[in-house]
Amino acid sequence: MVSCLHKLSNPNDEPVTHTPPSQPVNPKEYALNDINILIAEDNAINTKLIKTILADSGATFSHANNGVEAIEAFNENDFDIILMDIQMPIMNGKDATITIRNSGEGEKGKSIPIIGMTANALTEDIDDFKKSGFSDILIKPISVDNLLHEIQYWFNKSQHTSITTLKNSQAITDDADSNPDNNEQNSNQLGISKQLSDDLYRMLVDELPMVSSQLKQSYSAKDWGSLRKHVHKLLGGISYCNVPELKLKTLNLQTSLRNKSASLASDFEALIHEIERLA
Repeated sequence: MVSCLHKLSNPNDEPVTHTPPSQPVNPKEYALNDINILIAEDNAINTKLIKTILADSGATFSHANNGVEAIEAFNENDFDIILMDIQMPIMNGKDATITIRNSGEGEKGKSIPIIGMTANALTEDIDDFKKSGFSDILIKPISVDNLLHEIQYWFNKSQHTSITTLKNSQAITDDADSNPDNNEQNSNQLGISKQLSDDLYRMLVDELPMVSSQLKQSYSAKDWGSLRKHVHKLLGGISYCNVPELKLKTLNLQTSLRNKSASLASDFEALIHEIERLA
């Protein structure tokens, strides 16, 4: 079975206190038994990954599919940390975070750690996310060690003081975006078991026919905003799977959309062809 997990990140932006593991991480070693976490994520592959990691670590968690559900869950429950995907339907993670920070919940809304998650981001995007109230940003694919390290860090910090400063964040620059194979890491380096890796790959393949239909519909309607969202969501899922051609063609289309490139049509056709080949 294909082994999943490529890591797209700039090694120069790694937190100086963290060294990725060379062997799969055992989440039980992190002992998150007393931590209640809200997962706000619409991508099924990412959701399964995070839920599996948190369950193995002993944490309790709830799930929201979009920003509106995340706000409702926050208002109705006491969470220690929120893992907030930035690109979600109905309401995105940025708007949901701003709403929570400005909510009538007082200190609760201001102090709860909110860790943003995104498939890629430019440096200026990271700065904007910080101003919106995110405590930190994790770039997908997220290693087990990075995720659990961040949860422990922000949980311990929130027990002593309100969040007024932000840790260094990872960012994917234009150079990394245009060369997706620069910073590959295998599943061992991301700390994810082969069984989970294989499960995520099967989920990706099962979703591809629906993804192809969504992309074609948005492209035919010239709904570029919708097309960008579908491309971003696809990138979030394939980041965990060893499908280099699909990843490259997805990144090419994303770049064409961002730059309004003349190669948009050919990049779109190339992506659809690769999706249908895999499906």
